Amino acid sequence: MAVVDVDEHNADAGEEITDSLNQAYGTVALVCALVVAFAYDIGGESVDLGGECEDVNIWQECDSCEIVINVYKLTNYICAFFSTMGCLSAVAMIINLAAVDKQKVAQYVHSMRRLCTVPATMMTGSLFSFAIAVLLQASLTMKTAYFVVGLILFTLIVSVYAVFGMVAKSRSMAFRTKLTMNL
Repeated sequence: MAVVDVDEHNADAGEEITDSLNQAYGTVALVCALVVAFAYDIGGESVDLGGECEDVNIWQECDSCEIVINVYKLTNYICAFFSTMGCLSAVAMIINLAAVDKQKVAQYVHSMRRLCTVPATMMTGSLFSFAIAVLLQASLTMKTAYFVVGLILFTLIVSVYAVFGMVAKSRSMAFRTKLTMNL
């Protein structure tokens, strides 16, 4: 029978947890950086109605278009905020994990609890606000018939993604429950 050193086992588990979290936080930082690169336009002039605003999109009137353009710009700034915070918080978590003793990583993660989810929450906020900004931009720049087709496709894609996410999460939870019961 082999004797397992508890400290060695904790260090191996800590190394595994650290590697997994570093990969996850690295992915979050990358996604957030990409979203902010696509969403943030310092001039905010990415919507051009070609000098006309009557009957060129679903909003039909110039006053409505002006309001939607302002909401679009605000949504881009919100997206940039979420993306920046997601990237910075993910990098902060990577730096903090590097400073924690490998044997104490599990305790550290447990003590951080909800703070460990901040980067992923910010990434979700950035992706959601980016999707809203894209829809607003499409509503301003596309004729109504084309926008409706795009909206239907977008809704279909989001629905498939949501169903996939729910199925993946339920199977993951079932797997973890089965794994826990076998231990």
